[in-house]
This record gives sequence, structure tokens and C-alpha cells, in this order.
Amino acid sequence: MGEEYSATTCEIGDIAVDIRTETSYEHDRATELMDEGDILEDLMAELGPDEVFLDIGANVGVYSLLAARTGATVAAIEPHPLNLASLDLNIERNDVDVTVIRGALADEARTTELFVASDEAGAGTHTLAHDQVGDETITVDTYTADELIASGKIPSPTIAKLDVQGSEYLVFRGMEDTLANGQLDIIYLELHPEQVEKIGGSVEELTELLEGYGYDIQPLVDKADVTWNVKAVR
Repeated sequence: MGEEYSATTCEIGDIAVDIRTETSYEHDRATELMDEGDILEDLMAELGPDEVFLDIGANVGVYSLLAARTGATVAAIEPHPLNLASLDLNIERNDVDVTVIRGALADEARTTELFVASDEAGAGTHTLAHDQVGDETITVDTYTADELIASGKIPSPTIAKLDVQGSEYLVFRGMEDTLANGQLDIIYLELHPEQVEKIGGSVEELTELLEGYGYDIQPLVDKADVTWNVKAVR
């Protein structure tokens, strides 16, 4: 018999999944969608059986699970072990097919320290940036998207979502072959300007990089000038 735990149904239109809600963070993700309901609605309208969705910074899997329900091929990347444990349970409970990579994306493959914001599943502010969430760290592996795709560990995406707490520029530096291959049509991106500068790069460099590959960057949600969400389309 499997582990018993509380769960809440998360719905976007006629698409529904069950999300483990043993912590307050998980509950907020399942019920309030972290104020990203409009973004999820937009994403669900873009997804379907012909799409390949890459969820970078998957947390407990709300985006991945909903995407899988559309029939899309889904790969999820998440570095924090408690989030990964909850993600695994959510995939099993919903009986969906999601490839999971246990680590973080960056501009090169290495071992690094992830600064931990909380010891509860569902927390989403873990970061590679120093002086942002405290001094507690865990060691995680990083990969580049290009190497994961080239090795066949994940498929080449047509749609991606990034929520990586400041590692945005590094992630894109590690996926320039993917940006250039013409298959990745849409990127949903949560930007963290201050953290980007602490980890490496800037919002301006990130914007120039994406525009250089033919993306038009459209604003979606502004979260109190600390983070904002954009949709890059080509």
C-alpha cells in the first residue's frame, strides 16, 4: 500500500490534476496557483499531443501534470529533494508520463550549492544566488539543456517554462543549440532581476540573447517589481 497523504484537485478549465497538499506551500500551489492562473490558462491553450513541454524548475509538478493531461510529451527538471519526492508522488497519483531530471539547469555540468529557503515541500525560492534566502545549502548537480537533449535524456522541446530564481541567463547560455534549432517556439519565463545579476548576467543580456534568436518578448504578469512573467514567442 502506498503512502497516505492529503491532496487537492487543481483545475484549469476542463483539465484537472490532484496535488499533494501536506505543506502550506503545496496547498498554496494547488489552490491559489501562486497567482499564475492566467499563465497556466495561456499555456494550456498552447499545449496538445503534438507539443513537447520542458518544465525547468518544476517544483512539485503543477505545470508538468497539467501539461501531461493535454497529451503533450513532458520533461520536468527540479533540484530540491523534497520537491522531487512530492513530484514523484503527484506523477504516480495522476498516472501521467513525465520524465524527471533530478538537478538544475545551468551553463555547464558541475556540482554546486543550492541555497535552501525552507525545509518543506513546495517552497519555490531555493536559489543558486548568494545572500538571498539564508546560509543553508544542499549540493546539487547541474546540467545544460543542450547536453540532456543531445544525450537523449529529454526530448527537444517545443514549449518551455522557466522558474529558476535567478539562473535564467545561465540556463539560456546552456541551451543555445536548442534555441537555434527552430523547434522551441514558446518560452514562459519568470524573471528575477536582482538574483540574475548575483548569479551571472543581466536582464538586458538575457533579453538580447532571446531577441537574437528571433523571440518577441511579451509581458504577462508583474509581481510587485520583484519578479515578472513574460512569454517569448517566435
